[in-house]
Amino acid sequence: MPNKLTILLCSTLLAGCETAAMRDPGSPFFVIPAGTVLELKQALDVPPGQAHVKFQHGAVTGSFDDFTVGCRLNVKNLGPMTLQPERFSVTRAEVDERWEIYPTLKAFYRILYLHSAQQPEVQSLRCRYQTGGLEGRDISVPQIREALGNYFSLDIPQPQ
Repeated sequence: MPNKLTILLCSTLLAGCETAAMRDPGSPFFVIPAGTVLELKQALDVPPGQAHVKFQHGAVTGSFDDFTVGCRLNVKNLGPMTLQPERFSVTRAEVDERWEIYPTLKAFYRILYLHSAQQPEVQSLRCRYQTGGLEGRDISVPQIREALGNYFSLDIPQPQ
């Protein structure tokens, strides 16, 4: 009987730790919920011949430093076009990791699928970085905010 009680107690403690990390937006284990809002704070130009705008260290960039979190806002059609300030609803969020070159280079992704009735051409925000082999963690909300800078805010609803 003590063995069953010990197992139950340990399982409960471990589940409690996991839940706390998953509810902390600063944790790489945080699950970004549907209903989160990504707000574009200023007009944003999509370059000619591109279907995305890249951000890193709070600035629009043409290319990424792959070893630092960078985000790409994806649209349906090729630019040029100008996106207007707006609140985009996150309909779904995904976390992924992939080996770029096994076993030495791994990429981590966080993808937010977006919806807007006024600007339906905006599809998703895809954030990514890569790191050596067994290093690295999933991308956290603070890392996304740092990559986007003052162009966007990411408003996460409070848990009920």
